[in-house]
Amino acid sequence: MSHRKSLESPSSAVSRYSLGAYSTKSNGDDRGSYDKLELGDLSNTHLLSATAYDPYRGSSRAPKARSISSLSAASDWTLKSKGKAFLDRARSTFGISKNVSRNERENTRPGHGLWSELMLVDRTLRGMAALTSTFAVVMIVICVVYAKDFTKHMESLPNSTSVTISSGSDSDRKAEAYKFLINVAATMILGMSNTYQQLLTALTVDDLKHALYKYGDARVGTNSPFSIKHKRDGRLRAWLAWMLLICTSMPVHLLANSVIGVSDYYGVRLNVHYHPEDNATSNSSYSFGSFDCYSALRTGQARLDPTMWEDALPGSSYADNYYTSASLCPANHSDPDNPFDASNSEETVYTDITVYYEPGSACSDLVNQSVPHDKVWDEWESGDYSNNYTYFGGCSGRNFTCHYSGNSTVEGGDRQGHHVRLVLRMQAAIILAVCISIKAAYMVAVNVRNRHQIKTHCLTFGDVLVASNFDADLRIPSESMVNGGDFHRRAVSHTCHKHCKSTQLSDTGEELGHCQKCKKHNTVNNCPGLPWPSLSTKRKKSLITNLGQTALTQMLTLSFCSVGMVAASIFIAIIFTSQYAYAVCVRWTTYNEQFAAPQTFASMAVDSLWGEIAAFLISNGAQLLYSCLYLLLIYNVTLICMEHQWGKFEKGRQRLRCTIVKSERFDESYFLQLPKKILFPIMVYSVLMHWLLGLAILAKEEIVDDGFVIYSRYNIVTVPDGVWGSCALLLAMTSACWWAYTYRREGFIPQMFGSIRALCASTSNLSDFPMEGIHWGDLGTNETGQWRHAGLSEGEVGEIVPNELYA
Repeated sequence: MSHRKSLESPSSAVSRYSLGAYSTKSNGDDRGSYDKLELGDLSNTHLLSATAYDPYRGSSRAPKARSISSLSAASDWTLKSKGKAFLDRARSTFGISKNVSRNERENTRPGHGLWSELMLVDRTLRGMAALTSTFAVVMIVICVVYAKDFTKHMESLPNSTSVTISSGSDSDRKAEAYKFLINVAATMILGMSNTYQQLLTALTVDDLKHALYKYGDARVGTNSPFSIKHKRDGRLRAWLAWMLLICTSMPVHLLANSVIGVSDYYGVRLNVHYHPEDNATSNSSYSFGSFDCYSALRTGQARLDPTMWEDALPGSSYADNYYTSASLCPANHSDPDNPFDASNSEETVYTDITVYYEPGSACSDLVNQSVPHDKVWDEWESGDYSNNYTYFGGCSGRNFTCHYSGNSTVEGGDRQGHHVRLVLRMQAAIILAVCISIKAAYMVAVNVRNRHQIKTHCLTFGDVLVASNFDADLRIPSESMVNGGDFHRRAVSHTCHKHCKSTQLSDTGEELGHCQKCKKHNTVNNCPGLPWPSLSTKRKKSLITNLGQTALTQMLTLSFCSVGMVAASIFIAIIFTSQYAYAVCVRWTTYNEQFAAPQTFASMAVDSLWGEIAAFLISNGAQLLYSCLYLLLIYNVTLICMEHQWGKFEKGRQRLRCTIVKSERFDESYFLQLPKKILFPIMVYSVLMHWLLGLAILAKEEIVDDGFVIYSRYNIVTVPDGVWGSCALLLAMTSACWWAYTYRREGFIPQMFGSIRALCASTSNLSDFPMEGIHWGDLGTNETGQWRHAGLSEGEVGEIVPNELYA
């Protein structure tokens, strides 16, 4: 038998590997023997010989790996048949024989235990599912505990879902502390959801060849939803699952900071007193012509005008009927120009109303009668205002008047005075409980479904290298120095048609005057295995150059948001600094009352559940925008971390970090998109940013209770120091992104930046994974001797020759 005939092609050798047979076959020459293994057997390292089988050992020929050019681009039928053969070969490579013991089957499966027998990546996924389920249970318990109070609250105030947790002057500080904890949990939930999204966007081993042939390249480990289109099968299912996770994450962005809030409760219930008096309206300090005065006269209950109840809120033009305004900045400054009155530093709440009426007048017959409130309102609405405010029975506004009185402090007045309440917004809590429960159920279902399946998702670039090593058709033998994202060669099968301007026939359409846009007349193979020599140079492009227009769009968006935050900070500083410019007002005590206090920005529709949910969405819109910018930051940092780890293979031997194989020859780690030393500081930054944004703009409810009817209104308020703090962090994030985009790595190893094509081009000579790791470098001259070759190897490699052509 000749030397050529005695050799098996790499693909046939791989496809014949079986877990069920560990017999040794002699090669018929001096190359020794080799073991037949499959991917799942890599944990059984004692089965591997000290020197891996090299089909070209002792030969001057360089390995000639099969490429995707073996797929015929002539017809769809050929593509489908070859694709089926590829899938069968992949299943053979990653499959498990029926006669394999359970322990061996666990090598590439999540395992049968709950924790100890699992790979670290599976522990991560199950731990995330358990933690998300815990958050879901906590939200459900909270909703159940406050369900009874919520039912009672809806009976008295059906257009507000705020349930009181506690009341006191420290409610604002408690709300800030609770929001910080909520943002910690929300950041963890969103991070875990992103991890499961990466399972959907990651290509499987079966998808790699399809992506290379049809699209030329794809990215690994970036958690980009655009990777779904590179899948061979299951694109619709992946998109639907991805949309489910996104839709259940949106309420976390838009409602998490509104679950706990503060409501300003204004109790204006007035105790009614009657006093007959001649010439009752002669005293100018008394007031008349208001509905609360008329209702107190008629029914003994001072009720608010339902169309003008907002006048009872402090700050309105008619609020003096219920309060005496306190100083905006309680001051003891001796400057004579100080506009703040130190003597008026406490707020007086009116608690009593005295109705003065003239005896013998028509009004005296209407005093304190049992009349329905609706009838009293109709009487008020139908009054003759042109005839001295004449109402029912001839009672005139000139025959009665009211006087308000009260104390500066109200002790124990449950429905009187101003109370700051810490509240739970049940509408937001219920929506979050439902969404987190759906997310938790999905995560648990994914773990249950994948428990007995072979692991084929390529989550790291190490998974792509392993898959390429075990399927020779994934190897790209002649692009060893081509950077990821650069132009690659393609083979086109062209049929001339009416769009072709040239009169000369062409089989490729590469000549001028031939149309290659019509897919019907052009079949493109983006990975034909044709040589693509490149000059070896250690100078590399920056990340922003590699990403191109995508990077420009990201940076323009981030810069625009940063400029907007700076403008908002300056605007707020100018407005509030001019109001509180005196020395006493910049002390810490008054700083908390002014620059750390909410300032009303806008008001929503009154007494409306839709106004409540609109206030939540508007106040948390900045949270969603920041989350999008945060994902861009994570995307860029992920590419940099992958590129940094990839560059280490040129400096020395490194072991691959893999999730689809388990062996001492590979590094195993928890499934985190970034290394812990980078991920945890970024998560801390994200928590602080979400927290400050939640303080910078928020929804605050104002409730007015006249003792009989409760009215509510939501305001969009802003806190100056929250705006300034979030602005500072956003500028830091912008600076970090600019730094990330300028990242460049020096070295001869091609830039990868998640490119599957660059990874597959480096494995043409890789045949084993030794314990000490693999190394990238010069592999000598290829079989034609025209160009040098570089790539990963389990053996010794040479140094790259600068300014030399490699292919």
